[in-house]
Amino acid sequence: HASPRPFIALFADQAAPHPEATALVWDGGRLSYGDLARRVNRLAGRLRELGAGADRVVACALERSPELVVAVLAIARAGAAFLPLDLEAPPARLAAILDDSCALALVIAAPQQQRLGALHARVLVVDAGLADDDTTPAAPGADPAPRDLAYVLFTSGSTGRPKGVMVEHGALARRLGWLSRTYGVVRSDCAVQATQVTFDPALIELCLPLIHGATVALPPPGRQAPRALASFAARHQATIMAFVPSTLRQFLDGAAQEPGLRLRVACCGGEVLADDLALRFLRETGARLYNVYGPTEACIFASAWQCSDSGAGHPLPIGAPIDDTRIY
Repeated sequence: HASPRPFIALFADQAAPHPEATALVWDGGRLSYGDLARRVNRLAGRLRELGAGADRVVACALERSPELVVAVLAIARAGAAFLPLDLEAPPARLAAILDDSCALALVIAAPQQQRLGALHARVLVVDAGLADDDTTPAAPGADPAPRDLAYVLFTSGSTGRPKGVMVEHGALARRLGWLSRTYGVVRSDCAVQATQVTFDPALIELCLPLIHGATVALPPPGRQAPRALASFAARHQATIMAFVPSTLRQFLDGAAQEPGLRLRVACCGGEVLADDLALRFLRETGARLYNVYGPTEACIFASAWQCSDSGAGHPLPIGAPIDDTRIY
């Protein structure tokens, strides 16, 4: 089989013919595919000037925001791998991760300059206004190869020193391919980006919509109250979401008050999903739900099980391996 194309190439395929379509939406604003692509190319040009390219790592310490999406796409457009950092982590831990990853540069927003600006010799500050300037966006470079590094995620370090997990473009493209087929993603879809970007399910919410011309809805920065997330999802007519079981129950409590919820498909992973919770989700939302499992090394998840309302009273299986995956 030919390797599927990297997500950044598929994003460009959507942006070119539909520049006016809405790529990002948040309470009080939106950004079109055309504007997003221009800002991505401009930042990618700045990164290439710093030496970004295949298998080089560029870290970003950004809150959930349009700038975060621009940075993730621009790092890929420059051919490098993105390393998302937890803004709430102590600076000493961030410094150790930057050192361990040999990050070429660190992308931050202006408000973080005082706290994080000294962590790296090459700091790129992206402005919150994302203002269009008069410079011509850099021409896109060649698409990343399947074996090129797409991203690096560091483990929590709860059992010792944090370890960096490296994932290639081919693996991410195949995972997004499975999600695209299984979810049946179309341009009218909207995914809520609620997962902290240092956890790989965030890539479902960030990348999957943008390779189909669909929309990413960005809640306010910081950790989200699951009950409030239901009203945000209804407000922006979200159709796709990702959960962990502990937040799913509270989301459903909030969703009970939201008659406008349009959710049609979701996945849940990270912890054991109780059968009664899955059944409640199916009955109260009418959406499909997949119980997913797998380590970060396997690119988001390695197996999936579509939940059904006949599973009550039995532990939910982790499902079958997806696409090019084997489970033992």
